[in-house]
Amino acid sequence: MLQRRTYGLLAAVLAVALFFAFSYRGAPSLSDGMTSYTAGTTQLSGSWKERVERLDTRLDSTDAGPLSEAWQEVSQSLATELPEADLDQLESTWLTRFDKVITTLERDQSPPSSATSRKQDASQLDLALKRELERLNSETAADTSAATTEAKQAVRRDRAVELRKATLAVHDAQDQVERLKVQIEREGRSNRLASQKAQRAAALAKVMPEVRSLLAPFITPGYVQPARGRGSYNLETTTEKKPVSLERLKLVGALDDTSKGHFYLLRFGGGRNTSGNRRPLGSFPNYLGGDISVNVQSVPRVKRAQALLREHGEALVEAQLLSP
Repeated sequence: MLQRRTYGLLAAVLAVALFFAFSYRGAPSLSDGMTSYTAGTTQLSGSWKERVERLDTRLDSTDAGPLSEAWQEVSQSLATELPEADLDQLESTWLTRFDKVITTLERDQSPPSSATSRKQDASQLDLALKRELERLNSETAADTSAATTEAKQAVRRDRAVELRKATLAVHDAQDQVERLKVQIEREGRSNRLASQKAQRAAALAKVMPEVRSLLAPFITPGYVQPARGRGSYNLETTTEKKPVSLERLKLVGALDDTSKGHFYLLRFGGGRNTSGNRRPLGSFPNYLGGDISVNVQSVPRVKRAQALLREHGEALVEAQLLSP
């Protein structure tokens, strides 16, 4: 479509140039000129043909040379501008400008009375037309430049929009990656915790018979707990029957591998008659009263009970065999 419209517009302008150059009296080759003119005008639309026919009544052979050159320059300029211009607007613009040229001819041309006056009139007409064509050519260049600038700005706007979309897409992708990282880390932590819990449960299962026997005074539910406070021998009574608190044993120092630690654990776990802990002893030693020196034979089993509580205390809480 572009090539056909372009050819039609160029043919219109070139037909006018051919008309000026060859279709008047005194042309170098009238038959060649008319053939070329006829070939050109067959491409013209009705609106262009009317304007060419009006020119036919207004010009004579003395105008052919200068006007042919002028129109040739216009046609070359137009051919260069066509690829960048809006063709509908361009055709409308040049039809208007063609009308202005005809109006100039009709206004400035006087009926020739002699050869001298004809030459003077032709010179004046030539000058007026050249000025008009220069002005029109300048306007065309300005219009084309403006159209090109607007097209470039439109391209820049489109690119800015696309860049904005691409930037937002990148940010969304980055946010998604961060969310996936957090999710993977959370799942990994959860898997590690589950794995560690399973390992603790497996380790506890291996010593469970010993735990149920030696730690009976601690894993059996009862109504007393060690009182809060380091080194305290006091007890706290609870309304709910539950196993001994692992945290309470740690707070009073009953899990410390020291003489005091051994004594605290022995006094609470084995002191059924002195501490009020009525839970069954199992294989845990009975507290005989006095300090640790009086109960020296019980120390090995107390130390083993401490070791079980320190090593498997968390698993015992998870299995609900000890209170937190």
